[in-house]
Amino acid sequence: MTIANDQLMTIASPEETTQAPERPAISVPHTAVVHPPSGLSLAALVGLRPGRPPLTPAALLEVARAYVSVTAPNQGLFDSRSYELLELTDDFEVWAIHWPVGGQLELHDHGGSSGAFWVAHGSLHESALARHGGLRQRRVEPSNGVAFGPDYIHDVVNLGPAPVTSVHAYSPPMPGMTFYRHGPEGFVAKRTEYRDEPSWAP
Repeated sequence: MTIANDQLMTIASPEETTQAPERPAISVPHTAVVHPPSGLSLAALVGLRPGRPPLTPAALLEVARAYVSVTAPNQGLFDSRSYELLELTDDFEVWAIHWPVGGQLELHDHGGSSGAFWVAHGSLHESALARHGGLRQRRVEPSNGVAFGPDYIHDVVNLGPAPVTSVHAYSPPMPGMTFYRHGPEGFVAKRTEYRDEPSWAP
């Protein structure tokens, strides 16, 4: 498959980011059969097989794009950022996230997982930690996406004018996320939220 506007695909290198605290291991329920959208064979798409390494960022971008076909748009029904778990296997997880105007997820990592997101409806603004230590900003338009490695740190916001729906894929499933603040001293970890906490969400 050809990735639309592949210049938006970012593979982050380790030196671009701040080291996050070590996470405890988690147990992810095994899903024996993956139920792909629209009759697609995701197993064939990403080369899924027992015991394989985590999916690559490029493969995760294809997974996120494939799930757009089964994701309803945000039609202004949400007052705050909301999310739906679309798929969870030993290898990856897929979420639909609905962003009202002004909806934001502050600067965060992905617990050592690689990931990707694909904008299904509307557009999102992303600020990502750059190699020089500052923040690189860009607007991700509909039918475009971003893919990244396990050390990526970014924030995402819907600046308007309309609600946005995006699909996010991570491999392996995230054990949690660490959130950061950006100040004169650089990027500093504020807190870590783990998957087994009731308040956790991607």
